[in-house]
Amino acid sequence: MRVALVHDYLNQYGGGERVLEAFMEIFPEAPIFTLLYDKEATFNRFEGRIRGTSFLDYKFITQNHRPFIPLMPLAASQMNLGSSYDVILSSSAGYGKGVRYSDNAAHISYCHTPLRYAWESQEYFNWNPAME
Repeated sequence: MRVALVHDYLNQYGGGERVLEAFMEIFPEAPIFTLLYDKEATFNRFEGRIRGTSFLDYKFITQNHRPFIPLMPLAASQMNLGSSYDVILSSSAGYGKGVRYSDNAAHISYCHTPLRYAWESQEYFNWNPAME
């Protein structure tokens, strides 16, 4: 069985990333696809497993991703895993579920807490770490 792992974005290390690590243990050969990847911010834990990122994967964006959230559905939909995988396992609270793949593949999504910025958009987009 050919498995691909998909994660929204890897520009921080938190609970969702720990879930992805558990998936990596279960499927040690599975590559990871993500919209954004910052190896330093994720402590190199995913190095060597990343096989694809989106057109948003630039250092400035990975470090300042919030203004680019409106582009994430498009970025995910342009990531095409093709027919190389039998199972797509996404670890997602947002857009990772939107990747494209063959009709013959099964897509299972481990959905984390729903998008916080869907109902807390004012707080999320106006966040300022200097104010904490």
